[in-house]
Amino acid sequence: MQIDKDKIVWLGSKWTPASKPKRDTSQEGIIDTLKFLKGFINELKNRYINDDLTGNQRLTILDIMRRDIRRAHALVKDWRGEHYQERPLGGDRHFEHVIPLDKLAVAFIQGHIDFDFLLNVPTCDLSDISNDSLTRKKLHKTNTDWYHFFRRYLHADIESIQTPSGQKINLMDWTIEDHFKLYEPIKI
Repeated sequence: MQIDKDKIVWLGSKWTPASKPKRDTSQEGIIDTLKFLKGFINELKNRYINDDLTGNQRLTILDIMRRDIRRAHALVKDWRGEHYQERPLGGDRHFEHVIPLDKLAVAFIQGHIDFDFLLNVPTCDLSDISNDSLTRKKLHKTNTDWYHFFRRYLHADIESIQTPSGQKINLMDWTIEDHFKLYEPIKI
């Protein structure tokens, strides 16, 4: 590799990068970003399915998809808040996909769920202690009951989940249908 010392010195001392645009955090700005992410994630899905790729290339696409799905969920959280919270609040917290993101991304790639479902899946603000419990019990990357999606929390001794408004959730009986009745899905 050839290094242009003068260019490197100039970059460090005299160059000023162009200012980056400010993010529009209004509802319209967030929807615009979500539409962009939907198109980009669908392009990645199409490449994953249709292109002749190596295993590493497929894994890289999957990594990028998960990153951008997380970004979409962060935007939704900033706009509408997380869906559920473990109580009491306080301490170090973890933003958790109640149905693990790895499973969601693969189900999306395989056409089992669409982008609108993917965008609106339940998320929960958990304590780091409870998140560690999911990991210790090997429940952090699996959820065998997507319909009663909170049941895996019971196996990790997580018991007190509420909506941000304080509605207590019965972890044994709460369903994905209950979730979508409570939270009007965002459609992009």
